[in-house]
Amino acid sequence: MKVYFAHSRSHKNEVLDLYQKLKEGLKNVPVSLLSFPFDVRTDNLSDKKLMEKSFQEIDSSDLLLVDLSNKSIGAGIDAGYAKAKGVPVVYVIKRGLPIKRTMSGIASYIIEYNSPSDVIDWFKENYSSF
Repeated sequence: MKVYFAHSRSHKNEVLDLYQKLKEGLKNVPVSLLSFPFDVRTDNLSDKKLMEKSFQEIDSSDLLLVDLSNKSIGAGIDAGYAKAKGVPVVYVIKRGLPIKRTMSGIASYIIEYNSPSDVIDWFKENYSSF
């Protein structure tokens, strides 16, 4: 299962720890996780090309995983695009943080987590349903 991981690029250092732990924890699960800018170089792309590439990745994904812990317009655009294309949207957010109603309204699932292991456990239990 291919999972595209959308998140705030301006908070990428905060997200990197979560992403690395998810990749490590999902090694034995048939889940392939992909993220800009961690897996795909984007610094040489124009804004238009960046969004085109993002949409291509979403089109070829089985699921969009969106980190809502930090506000991100780009992740919101990715989520709306995925929903319109019929790609399930799963949100992860640190437990206790507020979730915007507009975002929760298009979610297939919302995972509130205390640690990355909460998200890993969810994938281990649910990946086969996608």
